[in-house]
Amino acid sequence: MLSPPTPAPLSAPATRPPVSPAKGGAGLEPAARTPRGRHARGQAACVRGAALPSGCAQVWSRDSRRWFRGAARWPLLVAIIGLSAGCLSPPSFPREDLSEVGWHTRQGQAIWRPGRRAVELAGDLVLATHPDGRCVLQFSKDPISLVSAQATTNAWRIEFGSGQRRLAGRGKPPGWLVWFQLARIHTAHSQPSARWAETRAAGWLRLENRGTGEVLEGFLSP
Repeated sequence: MLSPPTPAPLSAPATRPPVSPAKGGAGLEPAARTPRGRHARGQAACVRGAALPSGCAQVWSRDSRRWFRGAARWPLLVAIIGLSAGCLSPPSFPREDLSEVGWHTRQGQAIWRPGRRAVELAGDLVLATHPDGRCVLQFSKDPISLVSAQATTNAWRIEFGSGQRRLAGRGKPPGWLVWFQLARIHTAHSQPSARWAETRAAGWLRLENRGTGEVLEGFLSP
C-alpha cells in the first residue's frame, strides 16, 4: 500500500514593498512629501513629527543672522541719505569782484603731485584772498584749467580738470584739500592742519601730506 506523498513545506510570503496610498484614501496616512527648493533642508525640519536634521539649526541661524545684518543696514543708509541731503542742493557762489577793497591777488608757479605715485603737474597759480576768509584760486596750464577753487564765508567748492570732478559743501573746507590750506596760510598767516607738513624758504612753499604722498610746492608773489 503506497503512502501519500509528503507535501513540500510552504515558503514564507515575500515581503511586499509599501505602497503609497491613493490620494484621498480612507483610513490611510498620507505619505510625507519631500521638500523641494532652496529651503528644502529648513522645510524638512518643520514637518510635524519629524526629527530635526543635524545642521538644520545652523542653517536657520545663519539665514537669520544674514537677514538681521541686512536689516541693520537700513538705518545707516537712511542716516547717510539724510546727512548728504544738503549736498543735493549745492550752495550758489557769487562771482567775486577782485578789484574791490580787501582783495589781495598773488601770482606764481606751482608743481602739484596728487598722490605718491601720481605724475607731477606744473602750471601757473593765481590766488586771491580776502581777510574775511573768502578766496578764489586758479591752477592752470594754458589753455587747460587743472584746478579751480572758491570759498565764501560759509561754503566752498572745487573743480578738477574741465569739470570731470566737482566737490562742494557748506561750512569750512575740509582739511585734506591742499588748495584751501594754501589759501589759509596766505589769508590768516596761520599754520596748515596737522596732516600737512609745511616747509618755507625765501618765498618758496612746500606742503606735503605724508599719509597720501600728495605734494604742492611753488612760489607766489608777495
